[in-house]
Amino acid sequence: MMKSYAPKTMAELPASLAALTLESKIVGGGTDFVIRLHSGAVQPDALCYLGHIPELKKIEKQGDTISVGAYCTMTQMEHDPIVREYLPALMDAAADVGSLQIRNNGTIGGNLGTAVFLAVVNLLTLLIFAWAIRKAVPQVCPGAALLWSLAANLCQAVWMPNGGYWYFGAITGTIYHNTTYIMLQPLALIAFFLFLSLAEHHGQLQWRSWAALTVLLTVATAIKPSYLFAFAPALLVALVVDLIRTHGKALQWEVWLGCTVLPGILLCIIQAKVLFTGGDDSGMALIFTTDFDPEKVLWGVFNYSAKHGLVRSLVFVGAVVLLLFRQWRGAYAYKFSLLLFAVSLAEALLLVESGERLYHANLWWGPFICFWVFWLESVSVFLQQTRTGAVPRWRLAVCAAALAWHIVSGVCFLVMLLQGVSYNVPILTYNLW
Repeated sequence: MMKSYAPKTMAELPASLAALTLESKIVGGGTDFVIRLHSGAVQPDALCYLGHIPELKKIEKQGDTISVGAYCTMTQMEHDPIVREYLPALMDAAADVGSLQIRNNGTIGGNLGTAVFLAVVNLLTLLIFAWAIRKAVPQVCPGAALLWSLAANLCQAVWMPNGGYWYFGAITGTIYHNTTYIMLQPLALIAFFLFLSLAEHHGQLQWRSWAALTVLLTVATAIKPSYLFAFAPALLVALVVDLIRTHGKALQWEVWLGCTVLPGILLCIIQAKVLFTGGDDSGMALIFTTDFDPEKVLWGVFNYSAKHGLVRSLVFVGAVVLLLFRQWRGAYAYKFSLLLFAVSLAEALLLVESGERLYHANLWWGPFICFWVFWLESVSVFLQQTRTGAVPRWRLAVCAAALAWHIVSGVCFLVMLLQGVSYNVPILTYNLW
């Protein structure tokens, strides 16, 4: 049986800590930990809750220094008079974290710890992106590849006058606020390249790469199933096309490659049985079979802001599709990334969660993560063509202008966030400064 300790003063703390083992956990808000506990991902022998100790929840001003206790909740910081007066950006940031229930429990110490971890994950994503650019365009030196990777990672949907919202309605690979999405990014990219490695050895299965892809897809699904939702049907389409093209000569290879998604699909089924329970008609449904109000959803092609958001998202990739068609039509990596994004977009447009989750828009995480892969391949194709000189300069100039538009818009968006502006701010001219 799991033991629990909840010291109420600093004097009681040493005794509680002394009773813990290496398997024990210290918790504050527990917003992330409780989910892992209920899923069975962690099984501690004891818990020590420190949220009752007043000294750990103090916010005080001493001279020019303001100290904030690690166990201060987001709600506490949102309403504290000292924070309101001297740290308004922190107050706004705290007010934007999750739902009211999350803010009531989530602590600044836990969120800062998570932020450090996510910063490392983002750095990994940046390096993978740079490696992919170098692989696609070997002439690019490592430093330049890193700069290109950084620029691509700053991109947002382009700014357009009266274009709805900076973030709502748009599709972008750069997400600053969703923990599971950030963790999914490097896994999705690595899984994509592992698949390409297997595809390059057509008919000859590389068992280590096969096993690595299977494990990676399963782990990615455990974190967030959005990538598998699109990858599995896209893989099925690709394998069926290959089956027809080769007249079944590589059937064994195709079957085994298809099996890479099976553990992830099984995990999705288990997750669905846990998620869609409770008798509230929760589940998956075609959007036109539900009592759906287009004005209540923030993504898609259903209302003014969402239509503008989708258009603003696809300026650069659309330019590459239309202007560099002859160049990318022979590139398997690009075509599969396009298929992946198309499948994810179709799923998001046609499917919704039913019941009380109807307007949560969770299926739009698929286009977000698949757009990230498609974006990488689009940047790679563009850079390849700038080196070959086989494309009319005006076409490259249009693509370059579109990419620069995304980069500048992304920098403006990031600056606003650092200034404490909420990510759901509507697009107005004054928001640029």
